[in-house]
Amino acid sequence: MNKVILIGNLTRDLEVRHSKDGLIIANSSLAINEFKGTEKEKTIFIDFSLFGKNAENANKYLKKGSRVAIFGKLDFQSWISQGLSKNKHAVIVDEITFLDKREKQEDEVIYKEEVVQYEN
Repeated sequence: MNKVILIGNLTRDLEVRHSKDGLIIANSSLAINEFKGTEKEKTIFIDFSLFGKNAENANKYLKKGSRVAIFGKLDFQSWISQGLSKNKHAVIVDEITFLDKREKQEDEVIYKEEVVQYEN
């Protein structure tokens, strides 16, 4: 079984393109912090790809630094660059969950309690 679940922050804005068939494809990278107790031990970086509606919605709402959970499968990618063989692991995302709190919309009203102090 090939199933990956990761929680982290986007290291950059999504790079969006369209396939020859018109499918939306979005790529980015996730920074995942590993902790040992309360101490941060290390940060792992992994690229991921989104397709279709997932890519469209992510591009609409996410930006560098956004916190997300991605669910998908691990993929091994290899290519040749400047005559050298390169390879990496990446995640092909089946599902993405946005974990940041929703930002206030322009038409929303936030009520603030005003405190007035009186001197005696």
